Amino acid sequence: MLIDNGSIVNPLRRVSVPSILIVDDEPDIIELLELTLARMGLEVSSAKCIGDAKQFLQSRQFQLCLTDMRLPDGEGLDLVKYIGNHCADLPVAVITAYGTAENAVAALKAGAFDYLPKPVSLKQLRDLVKSALSLPPIQTELASQSQSQSQSQSQSQSNRRVLLGESNPCVSYAQP
Repeated sequence: MLIDNGSIVNPLRRVSVPSILIVDDEPDIIELLELTLARMGLEVSSAKCIGDAKQFLQSRQFQLCLTDMRLPDGEGLDLVKYIGNHCADLPVAVITAYGTAENAVAALKAGAFDYLPKPVSLKQLRDLVKSALSLPPIQTELASQSQSQSQSQSQSQSNRRVLLGESNPCVSYAQP
């Protein structure tokens, strides 16, 4: 494995390997994440701030982004929103030492795929990465509109919500 400009690359692998972007300002956390992900056979790039992360995102494609909540040049939530606007099919997980319920809700509302408090166990990290990499790609609104126009009516009916089960109607009677 080689580390090249913040990226760990296995020179023996020339097949398409999922690429992960880590955004964190703590060198120890970056090293732990890089080593764990590289051992999973993934290509890893790391950025220490939002500005560097945006440069990576503009120059190449990633299959997952792991970001800290607090970074030197802004909030991780700003990066989550940026990714939502510019790389909509890229799942983002927020990993932070500031693990509160309010922060978790804010991250998920901003578009994060998942939220983990530090310290992160290696099992949690591996499970999160496997889950994110198995997600189907998100369809954009235009793509889904053109697909829905080309599908037959019977296929579109199969996409409708269906109420399962039966329940008795809720009726209340006013007592005289």
